[in-house]
Parts: sequence; structure tokens; C-alpha cells
Amino acid sequence: MQDFLKNITSTSWWVGVVIVGIVINLVSSYLKPYLDEQMSKMSASKKALLDMKSQELKLLVLSIQNDKHTYIVESFNDLRHRNRALALFIMSVLLFALSQQLKANPALYTRPFNINLELLFSIVDTITMLMASICMMLGINHYKIANYITRALNQARKS
Repeated sequence: MQDFLKNITSTSWWVGVVIVGIVINLVSSYLKPYLDEQMSKMSASKKALLDMKSQELKLLVLSIQNDKHTYIVESFNDLRHRNRALALFIMSVLLFALSQQLKANPALYTRPFNINLELLFSIVDTITMLMASICMMLGINHYKIANYITRALNQARKS
């Protein structure tokens, strides 16, 4: 506490704070136009992507409305993606649980061999966590695709 009070009352500390403040202000004033330009480009590309997705959805809805076989095929696609998403979510939870079990009690698995395999278990744990994360991301992707198809099916049914 004494050092803190000593620093606050010293002139060099206050000069340093003022200089750092001025430097931050100057850097931000030079970076602001560049950051604004980059954000506007990103916003424009995002808008173009959303417009393209909207057009794709409209085409899918028209295709479903014009052909009842397309409706059936897309319904099965929806079910397939939902089943895959559910299976991948369950697999990711089981892999996370396996990883936690390995972390919690590695001695349980090394006791029969009477050797120390902690390095191997840390590698297996890392791989298991990576696989669980990949399964979770794939499950989220399949779930988004299923929701997209469901939205198209619902719009085709309404009109």
C-alpha cells in the first residue's frame, strides 16, 4: 500500500500517465478511419451474403412448391440433418465426459500395469477434447442446415 501511495504522489508517475494517454489518443485518431473503412466493407459483404442466402431460400421454396417429390426429399433431408446433429451432440457430451473421467482418476487406469502413464493420458485427454469440440461444431452446423430446410418447408406449406 505504501508503494502505491508513493507512486501516485510522484510526478514521474503522473507524467507517464499523461504521455500514455496522449499516445493512445493519437494512435486511435489515426486508426479510426482505417477501422471504419474495414467495418463498412465487412458490413457490405455481410449484407451481400444475406441477400444471396435469401435468394437461395426463395428458390428452394419455389422448387418445393412446384414439385411434391422435392417436398418429400427435403423433409427427409431435414430429418437426416436433425438426426446427425443429435448424434453428434450426444457423442460430444460422451467425449467430454470421458475426458473428465480421465482427468479425475488416471490412477484407476494405470493401476493394473503399475506404470505411470500421465503423459499418455494428457495426450489422450487433449485428443478427446479436440474430438468432442469438433463433434459439437459439426452438430451445430447440421442443426443450422436442418433449421434452414424447415424454414423453407414451412414457407412452402404456407403459400
